[in-house]
Amino acid sequence: MASGSVHLRVDLPCVGMVTSVFMVVVMTTWTTVQGYAVGAPFSTCLTMFPKHGKTERQEQDPAPFFISLSPDTYRPGQVITVILQSREGRPFKGLQVKATRSTGDSESALGTFVQHPANITKVFSCEGGFKNMVTHTTALAGETSTISLNKLTLSWKAPETNVGNVVFVATFVENYEIFWTAVKSTLKAENLLFVQPPLHGLAPVTGGKSDGLDLSSCGTDKGCFLYPRSCSGSDCVAAVTFRQDGDHFLFEMMAQKSTYVSVGFSDDVIMGKDETVICTSEDQQDVVSVQHGFNPELYNQRIVRHQLSGLTVERTDGNIMCTFRRPRVTVTRFVNQSASELQYINTTYDLEKDYYLMLAWGTVKLGSDVINKHKELPPVTDGMVSFQKYAIYRGSALPLQARIHASLMVVAWVFVAGLTTVMSRYYKHWLSDRAACGTGIWFQVHRAAGITVGALTISSVVLIVVYIGEFAEKEQEHAIVGFTVLSLVVLQMLGGMLRPDKASSLRPFFKWGHMFMGQSAHILSAVAMYLAFNIRYIPAVMQDFGVAVLTGWVPVQIAWTIVLELRRCCTVGEGNKGDARTDKEPLRQALKHPDSLLLFFYCLTLLLLAAATLSAIHAF
Repeated sequence: MASGSVHLRVDLPCVGMVTSVFMVVVMTTWTTVQGYAVGAPFSTCLTMFPKHGKTERQEQDPAPFFISLSPDTYRPGQVITVILQSREGRPFKGLQVKATRSTGDSESALGTFVQHPANITKVFSCEGGFKNMVTHTTALAGETSTISLNKLTLSWKAPETNVGNVVFVATFVENYEIFWTAVKSTLKAENLLFVQPPLHGLAPVTGGKSDGLDLSSCGTDKGCFLYPRSCSGSDCVAAVTFRQDGDHFLFEMMAQKSTYVSVGFSDDVIMGKDETVICTSEDQQDVVSVQHGFNPELYNQRIVRHQLSGLTVERTDGNIMCTFRRPRVTVTRFVNQSASELQYINTTYDLEKDYYLMLAWGTVKLGSDVINKHKELPPVTDGMVSFQKYAIYRGSALPLQARIHASLMVVAWVFVAGLTTVMSRYYKHWLSDRAACGTGIWFQVHRAAGITVGALTISSVVLIVVYIGEFAEKEQEHAIVGFTVLSLVVLQMLGGMLRPDKASSLRPFFKWGHMFMGQSAHILSAVAMYLAFNIRYIPAVMQDFGVAVLTGWVPVQIAWTIVLELRRCCTVGEGNKGDARTDKEPLRQALKHPDSLLLFFYCLTLLLLAAATLSAIHAF
């Protein structure tokens, strides 16, 4: 039996070490790259802005590329030669080009590209027509491509109706970090007397300064979603309000220290298949926009905004505020790219129904209205919103599964783990005249607390792994430390079940190893919680409060350790440590003993710290 125990103690740490090394290698080598060497995705039909990693803006110098048209006027249905070329012989590796009206609906793409070099370019369909956008392929932009292109000839067929003057818009990409957008050339209509107006006009977007969003009438004259849940006015980080206006709804929204704010209408609490409205305001070049959109999955795709009206975007002290009107029923649609003819995929949103509201905010690419991915998790209302009822809605930025994961870990490591350690080190003499199930009460409390820590930790990790599925780069440090804590906990529990007898020569090794792993797990749990609150997308208000509470917990834990060590020294000096009483002291009297009072106040301190940490998780 003893040899079996030794064998387990050698193999299990090795297994844990190998597992940890494997997880570290997997996590640290997992990266996500979006280079789009296969061409621009059709979700960029409206932005035409390459999102290449952290590249923030296009080149500011005049583009060394241009568009020439032959002829430079058109009749309905006429084929036009479109040439993209370089002024200085500089090659380009990527491109996008489309045609739009010069006035009116400037968001829908027009005409059809009927000829293009199929080996280095491809076409897809944007709102407004079929095969009306050209982009590059891997043969041109791939890492192994040897093609040097400084001129590209395309054939474009004009619409069958007179749409007035047409503007060709192109994006040229020289390399991964250098590109130019909004390179334009105008194609004039031969006849401007009989221009077919667009089916839908686009409401103008006005800008200006704002006095802020008035939230005083929330719950009476309008419905409001306020974040964080404790805010009521200027202390809100973000908010959206709504009220019905006939068959339309008027929305207002704001976000602090941001250059865009967005609201989403969703059937569930997960991003995907949501209608969105985004307002942007870029300071340096005074670019403002209101964008209608749709989240097919974990990204946003702009659609033509002709269903929105009453559009304003305002900035004050770095904060953004905007208003928009939308009809009760809207339709988000985009072109089915796999169809052999023009086919739209439509989704209807009717505010007679209830939806979850999502709020997101962040920054735009410099000098543009193209949004970056939000840095903080978007808060989602706790329940579905009824747009006919003017109530105040609250929500959280963390998904329920993440909140449960964090809560279990806080209870385990801020509260219960401290009790586990304290009982084994300082309270072996506590209630020594009594026993429970044949062993000392201290041991039963220690074992029960240890099992509780293990059960909570294992449950918490399993829950978050099942929910997330895979760890992104921004979660790696927290995950690595968390899995290390989990490994130590499992080894502690196995070691406790296989501990040698007191008379065994292995007992001292077990004692020191058990103590070392326990203390290491406790310290690393604090590191893991710090890293959790510092994950990039955790809301700033949650980060600040959570880190402040944890910063209080660590010195308090150290202070209590000093107090208990001093008490232990005094107890040893009095010769009482481990002394068993021959007569039973009344329980009420034993619980009034200084050691019992210290234990009570220690547990109360940990309970208050755990409650404060939990409030950081559930209040934001």
